[in-house]
Amino acid sequence: MMRQRHLILILVVGWVAVCAWSIVSYQTTAPTDFGFTRGLNRVSSFLQIQIVAVVIAIAGFVLSFRAHRGSALRWVARGPLLLTLVVIAAFAVFVAVVIWNDPAQEAPATSPPVTEPADR
Repeated sequence: MMRQRHLILILVVGWVAVCAWSIVSYQTTAPTDFGFTRGLNRVSSFLQIQIVAVVIAIAGFVLSFRAHRGSALRWVARGPLLLTLVVIAAFAVFVAVVIWNDPAQEAPATSPPVTEPADR
């Protein structure tokens, strides 16, 4: 039991460290490229590190089944994956709202400025 507790706590601390690393990596990576793709290297780095965090969260979730029902240790082990799922759902809602409220479709039509004809 003590060994399992230590393993779960190590996984949770590791998950927190990897999540912090992904945020620091995003903030410290300089954006490269030009135009539309500028800064995508930062996003790809963030997502690659988050994949590692998801793997750690899944391992903690699997270990949670070995803990006693209703124990705090069981919920601590499930916490990272549940929080990850909430963040993924929030991101999906954000993307859906952006797609639904496309600002390009709402742009008012502009007409050329009206000027008086020049006297010749």
